[in-house]
Amino acid sequence: MTPMTFFLKNPLRIGLILSLSFLLLACGFHLRGLEKMPPILNKLYIETDIIAPALLPSLKSSLQNNGVILMTEAGQATSLLLIQNFQTSKQLISLSGVTEAGQYQLTTSVDFTLEDSKSNTLLGPIHLSAERQYSTNATQILSNSSIEFRLNQQMSQELANKILSYLARYKS
Repeated sequence: MTPMTFFLKNPLRIGLILSLSFLLLACGFHLRGLEKMPPILNKLYIETDIIAPALLPSLKSSLQNNGVILMTEAGQATSLLLIQNFQTSKQLISLSGVTEAGQYQLTTSVDFTLEDSKSNTLLGPIHLSAERQYSTNATQILSNSSIEFRLNQQMSQELANKILSYLARYKS
């Protein structure tokens, strides 16, 4: 007898599976898939002068995975995505008894605007931000920089997902 047939033979287990499935559906849970992008984004040019080592690759990858063709020249594109004011900050929230240990808040923010090929603003400017908090340990100073690096990457991915979500919801 396979594990699946054993599991499905008991009516109580079947009821549990069904009720959990309905609970997930009722709360609005759905598997994350591709966003349906509006036709204006079929050929997109990303214009930016910022240095965002994690944001731009994440955003470009997400756009391409959702069927957007990224153009190398603005003249070839049906729309332009202007990425501006990328900023990261680190703020000390609390300090423990040891001067090297404390709790920090990292903030990453970006502004973006969507324009058509004639430079008419379609969406934005929109300001987005992501925050993370972490605690440091005075005895593990080397690991603190890797934690901060990973958190910055997570926040950049979150901002890329937020931009993608805004673009997918655009209605012309």
